[in-house]
Amino acid sequence: MKLRAKLFCGAGVFLLLPALVLVEEHFRGKWVLDHWKSKMAARGEKFEIDQLVPPPPDPGDNGLPQLVLLSVQLLASPEVSRIAPPAMRFAAPGKVIYIVGEAEWQNSSSGKMQSNANWRILGGELAKIREPLAEVRAAL
Repeated sequence: MKLRAKLFCGAGVFLLLPALVLVEEHFRGKWVLDHWKSKMAARGEKFEIDQLVPPPPDPGDNGLPQLVLLSVQLLASPEVSRIAPPAMRFAAPGKVIYIVGEAEWQNSSSGKMQSNANWRILGGELAKIREPLAEVRAAL
């Protein structure tokens, strides 16, 4: 009977030992983390999200609402978007023509080619919306 009790006690200690190690590691890990955080906080490190988020811009410095409003005004001029030059034109496999180098290009409306456009025509249309463009520059 004594042997059975000793085996039971030994098995209990053997099973209890891993649980004690896990509990000790849990609390030791917390202690080490708290120690590291306090050391880093003393160096000026920030751990709170409220401290990490930058402050919102001043209304005088934030031009986004005005820029969105002005973009709507610019889109109200469909003629400019209709005759604006494309960035490039396909020429051959692996070859494109950069449109700034051309004097004229085809303008399109609803996917149909209509007529040639040039920089003088585009300049005339941009002159019509000079004020909204100046306001966009100021907002930027």
